[in-house]
Amino acid sequence: MGWAGFVVVFGLAIRSDVNDDARVLVMGATVLAVVAALTTVVAIDRGRPMLAGGALVVAGIAAPTFAAVWFDLLPVGVGLALLVRSVRHRGSVLTQP
Repeated sequence: MGWAGFVVVFGLAIRSDVNDDARVLVMGATVLAVVAALTTVVAIDRGRPMLAGGALVVAGIAAPTFAAVWFDLLPVGVGLALLVRSVRHRGSVLTQP
């Protein structure tokens, strides 16, 4: 939820800094990032770490942070960690007799 809130605040703050043509793309990216972040919350609540990891990676990449792109590293890193952990866990379960 924290990432979704950050994306909304940041997206609204930079809205006036972009020209009219780019504003639609920035707002679309903001909506996509917020939906993906909220999907992460629902997926974690339902015990679906692989879906949560994928959604968090999408949220991090889609967030329109421009020059502050290093903000995106945390959700992308956590999302990738969830994906790797899920794949390793799933693989160990599948390989047991």
